[in-house]
Amino acid sequence: MQLSREELSKLDLIIERYTDDTTSKEAVVIETYLNKIDSLERELLIAVYFNFSRKATDEENKIIDEHKVKLFSLLSDKGYIKVKTPPRVEQRLNNDKKQKLNRYRALTEQLYRLYDLVEELQEKQHSKSNVQTMDYTKVKITCSRTNYDFTGTNLLAKIQDTENKISKLKIAIEKEREYLSSVIDQIEDIRIRYIFWWRYLMVEEWKKVAKMVGLKSANYCIRLHNEYLEELEL
Repeated sequence: MQLSREELSKLDLIIERYTDDTTSKEAVVIETYLNKIDSLERELLIAVYFNFSRKATDEENKIIDEHKVKLFSLLSDKGYIKVKTPPRVEQRLNNDKKQKLNRYRALTEQLYRLYDLVEELQEKQHSKSNVQTMDYTKVKITCSRTNYDFTGTNLLAKIQDTENKISKLKIAIEKEREYLSSVIDQIEDIRIRYIFWWRYLMVEEWKKVAKMVGLKSANYCIRLHNEYLEELEL
């Protein structure tokens, strides 16, 4: 494996900062790595790559390149080097994040649909119920082929079932709201935080979101959102 020009440039910058200031935030990681490798290779790496005190041979360059790859991977894993995600992977990750952020919206919309369904069922129950209470101790019962309409009873059962679903959904929505609030509260930039707050907790359209955070353009608002979305941890 070889580092790209961009990756090598990022690593060079960190090593240069380390040689100027051994108390830099990456210093512990670099020094720990240097202390673990062979002493001769460590001296070679410091002399040629860190301090540019002499020119390396072709064989030495191969050894140094191997260490550059290992250092780059180590610093990337620790978060000191931002690795650019391939466009397709980045798009997929962002889509996954949007899906998670929109769960609260989806659950809320589902709740409204259930409320509408209960209202519709209740109206049907009031207008179409044909089941009446009867005192059968005073009524002579005879066999009949009449098909009785039990719609009222069925509607009542459906209403109760839907109301149970509403109760469970409310609990799920509250949990999702708490989770979403904790994610959004971690955003340091106040404008970005409110963009996410208005979009995902207040469930507003982009035009309204832009207006509420003082932006004239919904497209610019979306761009700010998408740029931060890559950094957002869910």
